[in-house]
Amino acid sequence: TSRWAIKVPRIRNIIRGAHCNRWEAEMWREWRPKFGWAHLCPVRFSDPLGLVLVMYRALQPVTFEEIKLANDGEYSNYYPNPDIEYKPENWGKIKGKIVCLDYGIDEPELITKIRRKYREMSST
Repeated sequence: TSRWAIKVPRIRNIIRGAHCNRWEAEMWREWRPKFGWAHLCPVRFSDPLGLVLVMYRALQPVTFEEIKLANDGEYSNYYPNPDIEYKPENWGKIKGKIVCLDYGIDEPELITKIRRKYREMSST
């Protein structure tokens, strides 16, 4: 749609896609507020199974240089470092601000490990 980006898993990778959608929703809902991560594209809706995730549609393209500049400046103190994915297609602009559009993880073991680290970090 023109205002919204709707993410649904591909049929052939439905489990992995659902993991990504659920993790993006968790990052937005739970970890972003705790750590102040302003670089994540806002999630407007997510279903519990990860079959549908709705985000604001960001303007693209952005250049590698714009992403690098944002990461060296405004986002340089973020954890996780948003330069994990420097691919310009994973970034866009909303109201002139560069945001990460794709921050999902599809590996349950890695999600568990990261979630444990975030819990430790947020309790200190």
